[in-house]
Amino acid sequence: MSFKKQIKVFVKLTFRKIEDSFNRTPFAIKQSSENFPYKITIQQAFISQEFLDNKKHNLRIASEKINKITIYPNEIFSFWKIIKNPNKKNIYKSGRSLIAGKLQEQIGGGLCQISGAIFHLALLSRLEIIERHQHSVDIYTEENRYTPLGTDATVVFGYKDLRIKNPYPFPIKFRFSVDENLFIAELHSKEKIEMAHLNFEITTFKNQKIVSIIDGNKNISTSYYINQ
Repeated sequence: MSFKKQIKVFVKLTFRKIEDSFNRTPFAIKQSSENFPYKITIQQAFISQEFLDNKKHNLRIASEKINKITIYPNEIFSFWKIIKNPNKKNIYKSGRSLIAGKLQEQIGGGLCQISGAIFHLALLSRLEIIERHQHSVDIYTEENRYTPLGTDATVVFGYKDLRIKNPYPFPIKFRFSVDENLFIAELHSKEKIEMAHLNFEITTFKNQKIVSIIDGNKNISTSYYINQ
């Protein structure tokens, strides 16, 4: 990362820290090995691509951090408060990232798969979405798409976070695992959560797709993508 970009990130983080200091809602930071009896699960197949082994490495490192955290009632899960700066200490490897609408090599590439899985689980379990940013471009086709269009969540350290609030009167936690062919994402809960049945409505224009995610009769998310 260039010195100029480091300064920009530092400024962004400082303003974010000031904003958070006025927020009375606590963030999830407590680690616990407690197991919960109920879970909602999604599975995503890995697609053969350049840097796939690096991507799996990055997902495993991030999963180890997130799996330790319990989100208690009314706490907010912040992706970057748990993952920290991916550019430090040579923990993460280079991978593919979508930057300014183009795939580029970047340290920590592939972490958006885990943030997207968190967002998808949050929709399925009706958690409260505090902050989420979509990708600007749909780079996949229906043949190689590993998650429904509209369930992605891009994260950029210092700029874009993913924040999810636990609205339930019992604790929850995200659990992730990486095997040879699958990325497995789970939301564990102390009490049962009725899974939402999501409907995806896609409107296509000449150079844009609009994805509305419907839960019952309620539109719970709308995303806009430029067609490749």
